[in-house]
Amino acid sequence: LAKERTAANTARPGLRKNWNPDGSNTQYGVLGAWALADYGLPMPPGYWQAQDAYWRRDETPEGAFPYRAKDPKSLSDTMAAAGLATLFITQEFLDSEPRLIPRNDKQMENALAYIAETFNGKSTNQYYHYAVERVGLASGLKFLGTHDWYRELAETLVKSQNPDGSWNPAFYHAQGDGITIATS
Repeated sequence: LAKERTAANTARPGLRKNWNPDGSNTQYGVLGAWALADYGLPMPPGYWQAQDAYWRRDETPEGAFPYRAKDPKSLSDTMAAAGLATLFITQEFLDSEPRLIPRNDKQMENALAYIAETFNGKSTNQYYHYAVERVGLASGLKFLGTHDWYRELAETLVKSQNPDGSWNPAFYHAQGDGITIATS
């Protein structure tokens, strides 16, 4: 795969000249790779290191993450949760040393503190709910700071449900058949 990618980029050198990955699509790729790895399929050598490095490179000192790489104007709560979830996932594959005391990781600590501080249990943004849920699943944490994240988001989700069982779209770029997307 790496050889094919290098060959493709060499054949079309301008293709990625202005390429700026976004955290949302990058996170979904990691989530897919995580599912495949849990199923037993190996990832290419260096995959988890590359993902870990990508997210760590763009994390702000406060623990936030941008939607677009190196674009501090694109910081968002959804990307903060996506970044933290991704770091928990990459560490599952990179940090296999058994220990009784957790490894000191300042970037993950900063991201966790940021999420706990900015947590919004009243948000109706379904993408935010999903991103926070991925943090909970990847970390095993029931609380983000003092917030019982699952209970708070579930309460908001139930309260925002329409009588027909659907939800109105409440996330960036939800348009068209948004009710189907938001309910998926």
